[in-house]
This record gives sequence, structure tokens and C-alpha cells, in this order.
Amino acid sequence: MAGFATIRMDRGGSREAVATDAPADGASASLIAKTQDAIRRDIIRHVLAPGERLKIQSLMERYGVGLSPVREALALICGAGLVIREDRRGFRVAPVSLADYNDAQLVIGRLWPFALRLGIANGDQAWEQRLVLTLYRTLNFDWSRAEREPRLYDEWDERFRALQRELVAGSGSPTLVALVDTLIDRVERYRWLVPEAEADTALDDRNHRALVDALIAKDSDKLDLAMRNYVAGGRALREAIESRLGA
Repeated sequence: MAGFATIRMDRGGSREAVATDAPADGASASLIAKTQDAIRRDIIRHVLAPGERLKIQSLMERYGVGLSPVREALALICGAGLVIREDRRGFRVAPVSLADYNDAQLVIGRLWPFALRLGIANGDQAWEQRLVLTLYRTLNFDWSRAEREPRLYDEWDERFRALQRELVAGSGSPTLVALVDTLIDRVERYRWLVPEAEADTALDDRNHRALVDALIAKDSDKLDLAMRNYVAGGRALREAIESRLGA
């Protein structure tokens, strides 16, 4: 689903590290989550390169946290397929490959439409309201300001992911939502292999609006059309990624 990988980015690929103090005994859930998010984003954006060995001490210094948050965060990211744990060798960033990309696309291409169709059957009014709100936040992102202030691309990332999560949340299946979220991470990492590929933000906005309109209308035919258009809109990006991986 190339539509999941239309994130605009700071071409320098940089990200500010999370700087917090680790608790004296153990790590709070919020600290672990922040550390996990920082490492995850750096892997997706290739700040931490595919295949790179992840040294615990270096990560502690990089993100300004203690041992426990780093180890807990890495364990969680292993479950998402972005980090590999090697016996007696520690952790390493998962490699990229055409086979892995195609595998992630294949699975998300089945689960994502299934989740959205479940939303028509199971989504309630509270979900519809959240969906409209997250759509509004993506449609009103200030791209011109972001061009001047690249740090704002992190804000776009958050808005984009919030919308993607709400699109599938109507399914009513936490397991399905978690699986799709993990697959989006894997697909997004390949987007960052081709930073020269410009996203058509106007097309993305139209496609996102069409998906939300169909879900709220509970119109299966409109949803199928919106999903086809969404996937078609990412064809050029998919081809660029496949060409880079094939080379």
C-alpha cells in the first residue's frame, strides 16, 4: 500500500533525540514509549542505517535515557520487525530488501482493506467523530511553513499516523489495528530510501477525504473505489522503491 508511504520529510533525515532522565528504579511506561518512538523514527528515516549494530551504551547517550528504557524499547521494536536480536551479539537494525518490501506490501494489502470494511459494520459515532477530527488535522497541515521549518515534518508524521490508526480503528479489533500499524512502519522505511520522490499532497488529501467520506456514509461501493484510487496514487512511489531495491 504505497499510500502509507507518502510522508514528506526533512531531506537531511535528521531527528532531535529524546532527552529525559531515567527513573532510578526501572523505567516508566511513558519513558519507554518515548524512547521506542525515537528509535523507531530514526530507523524508519535511516538515521540508524539498515544492518547497523545497536550498541546499548550508544543509544543511552543518544537519547538521554538509562539502560532499562533502551532495552525495553528495543524489545518492543523487535516485535515490529524493525530490529533483529542476535544471540550473544545484541541488537541490529533489520536489513532492507525487495523481498521484505514485497512481503510487507502483500500482507498490508490484505489486512488494510479488511480493516476498513469492518469499520463500515462496526464503527460507532464516537469513532466517526475521531475520524473526522484526524482528517481535519491532516488537511490543515501548513506545508509552506514546513518547507521553512523542517522540524514540522515530525508534526505531519504524527498527524498522518493518527489518521491511519483511526481509519482501521473502526474495525473494533485491537489485534488488527496493531498488525496494520506495525506494517505501516515497515512500509514507511522504504519510502525514506527514495527521498527524491515528491509526495503529491493534494492527491493525498483527496484520497484521505474520499476514504473518510465512504466510511462515514457506510457505503461499501464508495469505499472500494476510494481504496483503489488510494493505492493507484502510490504507483509511482512503489516503482521508485522497487527500482532502488533492484539496483
